[in-house]
Amino acid sequence: MHRKSCRDKPFEPSKYPDAGSFRVCEVARFKTSSKTFTFINTHLDDRSDAQRRLAASMLLARARYDAHSTSAPVIVTGDFNSAARGYDSGAYQIATGAIPPVPINETFAEKYRVPETQDEFVLRDLKAETPRMRISGDFATFTGFNRPGDASVYTRIDFVFGGSNGGWWVPFYIGEFVCG
Repeated sequence: MHRKSCRDKPFEPSKYPDAGSFRVCEVARFKTSSKTFTFINTHLDDRSDAQRRLAASMLLARARYDAHSTSAPVIVTGDFNSAARGYDSGAYQIATGAIPPVPINETFAEKYRVPETQDEFVLRDLKAETPRMRISGDFATFTGFNRPGDASVYTRIDFVFGGSNGGWWVPFYIGEFVCG
């Protein structure tokens, strides 16, 4: 019953089976006199890779919808609790199109459906889109809560993505982007 309620009520606070926390996602659309963009922020679960995969699939559907409905840039940020590679990389791999999304709730899918003729949409890791000489700051966003100086489990689980529909430009990586 718990699994069913989580999948059948995607617009209500719900907790995926074996997840450590309720799912969360904020969506905002910003407009200036000359530009519009959608900003999506999330914090995916720290315990359940299955929940992270479902959440990434829902994020991708929502971001694709916003890109299509506004014809404007989409930026997605958050703690994915998912590395770019490795055993817990499901959410990152789905977001970037390396593996297919998992099935999502049909009501959610219908609300954020776009025409099938629409180009494939994925999220691009803006660190990978930035010229190497412009990347600065910490490369690891998770330290494993180890003692200072122990980098044995340093990894990156926090990301800034731009929709593959474009319209964004990254002059420097680490918190700075320009929609243009």
